[in-house]
Amino acid sequence: MNDRRPLSLLFRPRAIVLLVLGCVLCGTLHALHVRFGYLLYSPAYFPAMDNMEPLWKIIVWFIWRYGMLVAMLPLFAGLVRRYPPGGDWRSNVRVAVLYVAVSPLLASLSLILGALIFHLPPFQSRELMSLDNTARELLGALWFQHFFFCNVVLAVLAVGMFQEQLRERERRTAALRTQTVEARLQALQHQLQPHFLFNSLHAVTSLIGHRPDQATEMVGRISEFLQLVLDRGQAVQGPLSAELTLLDRYLAIESVRFSDRLRVEQRIDPAARDCLVPTLLLQPLAENAIRHGISRRAEPGTLRVSAQLVGERLLLEVEDDGPGPAGSPAGGGGTGLHNTRERLAAWCGAERFELALKSGRGGGTCVSIVLPARRQSAPEPGFPASAEPALEPAYA
Repeated sequence: MNDRRPLSLLFRPRAIVLLVLGCVLCGTLHALHVRFGYLLYSPAYFPAMDNMEPLWKIIVWFIWRYGMLVAMLPLFAGLVRRYPPGGDWRSNVRVAVLYVAVSPLLASLSLILGALIFHLPPFQSRELMSLDNTARELLGALWFQHFFFCNVVLAVLAVGMFQEQLRERERRTAALRTQTVEARLQALQHQLQPHFLFNSLHAVTSLIGHRPDQATEMVGRISEFLQLVLDRGQAVQGPLSAELTLLDRYLAIESVRFSDRLRVEQRIDPAARDCLVPTLLLQPLAENAIRHGISRRAEPGTLRVSAQLVGERLLLEVEDDGPGPAGSPAGGGGTGLHNTRERLAAWCGAERFELALKSGRGGGTCVSIVLPARRQSAPEPGFPASAEPALEPAYA
């Protein structure tokens, strides 16, 4: 927390204007009360009307008095800044005792500053400068007023600083919680990248012997995919449109390896494209579908990816027409699926999410994910918006 906050607030232009207007208003009202208040009290304590000072001079006196009190506010703020509240109850008691002990000194100083105007030639008053019995009684009453005022000001500033400490503590807790979640998401995300790279290099190795041209093409597409991932940096989330771009690059790699055995269909709701999702959410699911579903078919297979908004929820599905959950190792929950569940739990926090592995409409495996429909105001840099894919196969 910025420990100069209580002091800096006093020097804002709006605060200065309000304080000046407050001094003028309070000083004028107090002067009018003193000038005409004798009607409410015993005449023995007040001189006759003719012997009183002019009204304008009384108003100036009281405006000056309130102005001197306001001029001491930086001193009050400095004391609170030097000895702030907010610790345990024992330290708060010590701080309160210190404030009460210093208040008499502050009250005396405010009285001395307020009396300086009586020595200025245009506004001086010799009668008020003489310390007779009436002046002593008035001085004692003023001292207790200033003592009370000083305690009130210190209490208000202390409460304000304590509330600011609470808000700063909440901000730090929220920031720490966010950093913890991001670190966990990054750690889980970094587990996926070597896994993908190992599988891709293994596929390239299998192509070098009998299909060297396709192996070369596949290496180029792997490079494009990794460049997109590196451009993403340490970001742990992004718009769905960016995730679909990553998925397209990955499927372009797999289309080289499977040739005409892989068909891809995407059904994407345009309203869902700007929803935020964890980075590399769809790629491991598509990799599982291809590895444990389509690759086990003798004939060509189809990978279906869909996204749609259902109220305030985002529904994502990755489906293949392979042997289905019962005949697939992914049915027991592989590394990619477990990693995805962990990342979703960290990303969603207290918000509810769903991840289900079920049979697809064509007899294969379908991974269904339901997330809160979070949005961002503008697309993140480095991710071009991918074009709306056709409903027919994107790869053949």
